[in-house]
Amino acid sequence: MSVAELHPAVASGVRHFDILVVEDNPAAASGLGQFLESFGHTVRVCNDGGSAVEEIVHRPPEVAFLDIGLPGYDGWELAKLIRRACGRPCFIVAITGFDDESDHERSRQAGINLHLRKPADPELLVDLLERLARRHVDDADYARRDSNPEPAA
Repeated sequence: MSVAELHPAVASGVRHFDILVVEDNPAAASGLGQFLESFGHTVRVCNDGGSAVEEIVHRPPEVAFLDIGLPGYDGWELAKLIRRACGRPCFIVAITGFDDESDHERSRQAGINLHLRKPADPELLVDLLERLARRHVDDADYARRDSNPEPAA
């Protein structure tokens, strides 16, 4: 079965996102990046907080998948930077081994929209992006929404 058969929104031309993946495990980062690219998204991959800062400043992402425990800047610091520096909305997902309630609270305080425990279910990530694409009719409409949106259930 093809990707388009599994995910009809991909075949119907749903909007694709500019995605930043920040993960210090190169194999995991590359794997997630390639997976997301297979759905037509533009993906940039960074393996540390410092290179992620450069990417964020150079070209702010529309969606970011951040590990929390990173060398250099951690995922919470990167999320705060994205919220301060980006001139457009960004949906931020933490994919991390940090899974205590205090970690989830720190993610909320940093402006992270969704906190997932590693390993993240690939099907969940695809469904999330499809829901974001359906509600992301245009940048102007999206910008009027809450600065910390959650996907529709």
